[in-house]
Amino acid sequence: MLARHAVGDRVLSSTGRVLGVGSGTGAMVDVMTGFGRMYAADAYLPALRLLREHRPDAAGVVPVGASLLGLRCADASFSLVV
Repeated sequence: MLARHAVGDRVLSSTGRVLGVGSGTGAMVDVMTGFGRMYAADAYLPALRLLREHRPDAAGVVPVGASLLGLRCADASFSLVV
């Protein structure tokens, strides 16, 4: 869906930072890392640990232990939030 709506072109031409909220164990990591550096946010810390341990494609993903309401980001910090 993102490619169909040319979202990727806009993401790559801006900050190139992607925030995955509720990323869990990283089922979408392989898709989202194609749009830039991914920050994986989840309040359940064991899921983030599993993401790092069991997904080789998640080596460059930045884990963020926080819920959506607990995230503290400046405006326009990310090009894409999923």
